[in-house]
Amino acid sequence: MARSADFNFQPNGTPDSHRGDDTVLTPPPAPIDLGSGTTERIRGAARRQVALVEGSSPHLTQETRDLLRNRLRIAAVLFFITFSMFLARWAFHWETWGKPEHVWLFYTHGVVTALLGLFAIKLCRHCAFSLPKLRLAELFVFGCPALFFLL
Repeated sequence: MARSADFNFQPNGTPDSHRGDDTVLTPPPAPIDLGSGTTERIRGAARRQVALVEGSSPHLTQETRDLLRNRLRIAAVLFFITFSMFLARWAFHWETWGKPEHVWLFYTHGVVTALLGLFAIKLCRHCAFSLPKLRLAELFVFGCPALFFLL
């Protein structure tokens, strides 16, 4: 821990910190002399004493929901495109994959692709969704492909 004796002070009274110091000590602000100071000096001193008040910062819940919606939309669109491409691949290999033991997999693949497309369309709208609805959409967007791969 750096001590105040370890600092070299500049001519204006502020400590000169060194690279690698753990703590930088700054002197308390000088009191404002309202009687003899100019307006510019008072404004300059007041600018240095601005602090955030608790509760005055913007609430990030809407921004967080928008970010989650955007990421879910991107994931849903990418999943939909990928599942659609593999669903179209069934048509080229229907002789081997179209057997009765594989037909249920084809229908499951189609249902998952349709669900992903619906969620991608729903998330592309500029509607405001609540956080529980976004979490439910997240469960479906990532859960449906996971269940399909487990099958």
